[in-house]
Amino acid sequence: MFAKTGAAVGLDALNDRLGVGAITIAGYPDKDDGRFDVSCAGLTGASTPTTGPSGNLGIAHDLAMIAAYLQEATAAPVK
Repeated sequence: MFAKTGAAVGLDALNDRLGVGAITIAGYPDKDDGRFDVSCAGLTGASTPTTGPSGNLGIAHDLAMIAAYLQEATAAPVK
C-alpha cells in the first residue's frame, strides 16, 4: 500500500478536547501483479476525549488498519 495521510484538527476549548474536522488516508493498494487499485478512508466530524494527541493517534491507527485490510483484500491470490 502506497498511502498518504492527512488531518485537520482543532482545539475545542469549550469542551476541553480536540475537534476532528477530518483524518484521512488515501493510496494505492498493490495487487501483486503490477497493477494498483485506488482507495481512500476517512473520518469527519469527530472529537477526542482530551486535548492530548493520543485520541488523534488512535483514529489514525484505526484508519491505517482499514488501509491494511484493503491491501489484503485486493492482493492477487497466490498461485
